Amino acid sequence: MERFVNYDKMKIFEMCWAKFDPKGKGFIEVSNLMELLLDLGAPMGLEKEQARDFKFLKEFFKELDLATFDNKMYVNYQNVCTALSKYAY
Repeated sequence: MERFVNYDKMKIFEMCWAKFDPKGKGFIEVSNLMELLLDLGAPMGLEKEQARDFKFLKEFFKELDLATFDNKMYVNYQNVCTALSKYAY
């Protein structure tokens, strides 16, 4: 497995993100984050088994340490992309 983020992986992230941010504003609702992660799949996202494991999810989100915006309603493209890249690679 490659241990770096390449162009193809970034395009996949971009396409998955666009599903939730069709106007390209750079933010998605926190409530869409889990679906984004499942759409991405491993290594940058989650597999279905991981999404069902509360203990894993607690540690996963703790490690991502994502900033939220507008009363914790939104996450930012750059922050999510950077956090997932660091986590995965």
